[in-house]
Amino acid sequence: MLRPQTSTGKTDLKCQSMLCLCIRKCRRKFSAATRKEEVHMRKKVVKLLVAVTLIGGVALGVKISSLLPRKDYVKVTELPSRFMLSDNENYIQYQSGYDCAGYAAAYVLRHLGHDVEGVEIFRQMDKVSDGVNLPGVKGLFKQYGYRAKPLYGTIDTMKMNLVKGQPVIVHTVFIGDSTHYTVVVGYDEEYVYLADSAREKVNCFDSTTYNRKLTYQEFERIWKTDSYPMDNVYITVEKMK
Repeated sequence: MLRPQTSTGKTDLKCQSMLCLCIRKCRRKFSAATRKEEVHMRKKVVKLLVAVTLIGGVALGVKISSLLPRKDYVKVTELPSRFMLSDNENYIQYQSGYDCAGYAAAYVLRHLGHDVEGVEIFRQMDKVSDGVNLPGVKGLFKQYGYRAKPLYGTIDTMKMNLVKGQPVIVHTVFIGDSTHYTVVVGYDEEYVYLADSAREKVNCFDSTTYNRKLTYQEFERIWKTDSYPMDNVYITVEKMK
């Protein structure tokens, strides 16, 4: 049997209904506020991620650019038809492994008056795997008070640096995909002359300044490697000011 509702009971039901309505409204307002905060927070997170990505990209770009040679903007003027370094006191040593960077650097340092050997210089270089990259060569010369500048250019820009009287280290193909540092010491109308630490590459035996000569076509061919985005990479060395 149903009991008849009294006026008090009706009032209670009305109060309960109003209370439920208020609760629902509060929940909707709270949910809306929460969604707004969530959206706002997501926007902040996205902005932060974009900023971090941009900063990271710039930092990565700076890091990568420091590993690459720079274009040589030296002004090319009239060059002598032939040039050979006068280096009677220097000598060519031969490498025993993947240490050509040390021997090439040692040849240049001896030209600059330092009594050093290739094996000793190679030990002082920072290595990447079992070889030395351009920053490793730069770091070695810095220890001796010189600025080594990895550059890329043309045969003429390379010659412009050579005729200043300093040997130029060039980055070349050795065998297959492997690369090799060797030193340009002269040129004439037909050949580029090298002081090369790889015994198997020697083809000249009548000079103490150089032991290898290549036609321009041969030289240009080995001067194109896959190590860097650009070809014709070389390193010049000068005294720090």
